[in-house]
Amino acid sequence: TYQGLLALPGVGDYTASAIASAAFGRREAAVDGNVLRVVMRLTDCRDDIADPKVKKAVRAQIQAVMPEAEADIRVFNQATMELGATVCAPNGPPRCLECPAMAFCQGRLRGTAEDLPVKGAKKPRRVEEKTVFLLVRDGKIALRKRPGTGLLAGLWEFPNVEGALDEAAAGAAVSVWGLEPRQWESRLTAKHIFTHVEWHMTGYTLEVAGDGPADFVWADAGALSDRAVPSAFGRYYTEAAARLKEE
Repeated sequence: TYQGLLALPGVGDYTASAIASAAFGRREAAVDGNVLRVVMRLTDCRDDIADPKVKKAVRAQIQAVMPEAEADIRVFNQATMELGATVCAPNGPPRCLECPAMAFCQGRLRGTAEDLPVKGAKKPRRVEEKTVFLLVRDGKIALRKRPGTGLLAGLWEFPNVEGALDEAAAGAAVSVWGLEPRQWESRLTAKHIFTHVEWHMTGYTLEVAGDGPADFVWADAGALSDRAVPSAFGRYYTEAAARLKEE
């Protein structure tokens, strides 16, 4: 079902609808960017397609006119997506004279199709400063699991704190974890861009003594490769793997 698919991690509205209709013949409208553009032009709608409420309203509109038979549902969703990808296309004027909907498309009849859809300016990404630690102890490096909800939920990360810390402040942060800095080895900077946020990272590799917090896992090279560390920490992962290889 659509709701069952939507409950899966990483599955959003479009993916759930597309799978439910294509794989299981469910009467669910699959609204991607192409379909959204087609409907905005068909109805001469000037609402901002960046507004989630608008996309929800479009899905309801399409849902109301979808066919009932399984085979027709699959064809309908595929056809509306294909129409937007090939005829009512982005990045240029729509090919209205080739469109099967030309007779009733309000955007074509009113001469507004080329100006649609309306999309508001994106909000600038929020920049977050982080300090990432490659904490080395007895040939192993500290990892911890991220929270079960939110950005990169449930994946593994190298311990980090908010802010771009200099070495003195970084040493104090390590001490708060109950670890003793023994030898500072390298400093690495990196940046990772998500959809709505940008991480600017300062990283330190250092030898430490002590056990650290209970949620720290001390991983050797094999344990590191077995754990899912997101690409946001890619530069630090490469450094960690190289450092453990030396052990």
